[in-house]
Amino acid sequence: MPDRNRANGLSDWQIKKIIRHVDQNIRSSLRITDLGALVHLSASHFSRNFKISFGEPPYAYVLSRRIALAKHLIRTTDEPLSQIAHACGMSDQAHLCKLFRRIAGTTPHQWRQKSHVECRGNARNADPVVDIAFASIR
Repeated sequence: MPDRNRANGLSDWQIKKIIRHVDQNIRSSLRITDLGALVHLSASHFSRNFKISFGEPPYAYVLSRRIALAKHLIRTTDEPLSQIAHACGMSDQAHLCKLFRRIAGTTPHQWRQKSHVECRGNARNADPVVDIAFASIR
């Protein structure tokens, strides 16, 4: 849960409702007017209280959630970046790459390569008992 000033900001039920709505609808357009209406606030009042509660504007929060989803999909699938971009609610691969680099500090391709290296490194350092159990399944 985000930190918030009790005197201002969104109430706990509003925070939970916004987080759930953003995560469930990350693939679609998320407008401030719609998010505000969801918790019975005007767009300007919602934006001001959102920033107090979350420490960042609604748009930045949505982008950070989209990049978090992109990181997960890049790490766990071999889907092309163009498909990952659309799955994260971005218009195209170029948009994903631009935002990913700005927020994550690296390109999606570099992130994928690093993730694959880390996965192989973790597999080498895995618990031998677990390795034996999985070897019998293979």
